[in-house]
Amino acid sequence: MKSTELGILFIDITKTAGTAIKESFERRFPNYTFEGKHHSIRNFLSYGSPVLDDFGMPHEGTCSPVTTQELLNYHTFSVIRNPYDRMVSLWLWGRGNEYNENFNEFVASVAHGKYTDFNRVRYRSQVEWISDFEGNVRVKQLLAFENLAHDFNKFLSHIGIEPFPLLDRNSAYLNSNMERMPFESYYTSETTRQTVESIWADDFEMFNYKKFRSTRYNSIPEDA
Repeated sequence: MKSTELGILFIDITKTAGTAIKESFERRFPNYTFEGKHHSIRNFLSYGSPVLDDFGMPHEGTCSPVTTQELLNYHTFSVIRNPYDRMVSLWLWGRGNEYNENFNEFVASVAHGKYTDFNRVRYRSQVEWISDFEGNVRVKQLLAFENLAHDFNKFLSHIGIEPFPLLDRNSAYLNSNMERMPFESYYTSETTRQTVESIWADDFEMFNYKKFRSTRYNSIPEDA
């Protein structure tokens, strides 16, 4: 999401409160333009790349690219989320989009490219979202999903905007209509946990999320 009026560029990683953040800005600044959704740093630096977005449209159709120099002038920010938790949210979102698999099956499908073949952007690592083509992280401010209200207000104050509240938006719940439990409860299989750690190893390493260990893998029904 980019706003030239505010000088902000938000790297809207999937399942990290992006909808709430964009709609909150739109409500607070109704006369400003906030273009694009779910675009990575590489998308913004693509200079008209023919790579398609989630809806099969060229990226330049939903966001205008920036030069490397222009990128330096924007207040860039993104929200980072625990990888275990993010995977659960992706699954819940998918339950409302005809992903008829339990959580363990879903993680295995992601690992084997069942969904990434046609929608890779949704499942890329958070490190990849915020890095340029050379692998350099190009986002100045990283907000923690787990402490979002505080971090969001701190970011707004940092760039000279009076803090305002975030709207409550939970697309995963709205899609699945399933009550959300703590993410640990969904990891009924050690294999599933290890698969998530492998898929998003870069995220665990860069953002220092702890890998949890549990001796019980029967918290929820297998077909939930």
